[in-house]
Amino acid sequence: MKVIITGGGGFLGSQLATKILDKGTLTGPSGEQETVEQMALIDANFPAPQTDERIQEITGDISEKDVIESAIGGATNVSIFHLASMVSGECEERYDDAIRVNLEGGQNIFEAARGLKGRPRVVFASSIASFGGEDMPDTQTDRTKHTPQTTYGMTKACLLYTSPSPRD
Repeated sequence: MKVIITGGGGFLGSQLATKILDKGTLTGPSGEQETVEQMALIDANFPAPQTDERIQEITGDISEKDVIESAIGGATNVSIFHLASMVSGECEERYDDAIRVNLEGGQNIFEAARGLKGRPRVVFASSIASFGGEDMPDTQTDRTKHTPQTTYGMTKACLLYTSPSPRD
């Protein structure tokens, strides 16, 4: 299995990569544990290079489709963890970049996964920010109304509602 982690150079992405590689397996499309043979980490920068030979670091922007295609590299048994995102105040200051990275980049990832043969698994780390501000209910479900109050929350909510449906 090949694992792709967007935001792989960040705190969460690097921690996730370490845990997955330490475990050595993930649940595959069959429902069984499968060996993680390769891992591609995508990020705008990497503070420290990885030393595990299974890791390929890809410096790039997820809003560029060829970056995603490079990470997939022809693999068919793929699990993608989508963690890359511009956050909070950065989105307010750089609105156009936030739309490009958070929304268009996310759509690129989902479209690439949709085009793969087999059954890729995509884990999308959304955000409580997509539900709104201080008036949120204590518990959010799939039926909770999204009322984002920030650009960051809005891009997460939009991506949830504009992602392509899986192929039949």
